[in-house]
Amino acid sequence: AVAAMTILLGNFWHELSGLQISLVALIFGGFFSAIGAYFWRLGPHARIPAGLFITMAAGLTPLFVFGVQRDIGLPLADFAGQYHTLPEWLREGWFAMEAATLLIAGLLLHRLKIPLLTVLIAVTLWLVAMDLTAIAFGEETTRDDHRLISVIFGAGLLICGYATDLSPRRDDFAFWLYLLGLFPLALAVLGAAIIAGALFAYRRRALLAAWVDRQLPEILKRFRPPA
Repeated sequence: AVAAMTILLGNFWHELSGLQISLVALIFGGFFSAIGAYFWRLGPHARIPAGLFITMAAGLTPLFVFGVQRDIGLPLADFAGQYHTLPEWLREGWFAMEAATLLIAGLLLHRLKIPLLTVLIAVTLWLVAMDLTAIAFGEETTRDDHRLISVIFGAGLLICGYATDLSPRRDDFAFWLYLLGLFPLALAVLGAAIIAGALFAYRRRALLAAWVDRQLPEILKRFRPPA
């Protein structure tokens, strides 16, 4: 169902009005909610599929809000963090979509205690952090600033996951917080490792070229361009 909706909006995005986009979000959201409610009524053994479909329904909240904003003619930025002042964020940014998503997901999390909803909330809060980073740094915002905030945000999620792990009722909340917290940290470490490896290879390029030359078979050396 998610793939079908993605293909639909991918092919006809520019042909749909804001009202039609909101209607698509309502139809799919109602469909996912109905399936989630069905599994929820089956009892504790069906909580996982119930939580999955309910989270999918909640995840359509920004799409519905986007359709409403588009229908009433509000200008929208293409990506989070494209604006540099608080009025811009409130007027043409993703503030409405982020606030509505946090509200719906927070209410469902409080009412139903579905661990998977923490993923939706964490991702939305990360987008808010990207927006606030652009507002805090203004026109001088760089990708490095966003990376730094992402790493700090990931560390905060790890701390929240550890605190949740110490609580009497754990469920799977700590698992999702650990997973989401490690993601930006892992990307930061991977990026640093790639840069370090590239610098090492550049500084040792003569030795590496000689080593590669020794390893190449004679038949392949014939295809090398002349020096």
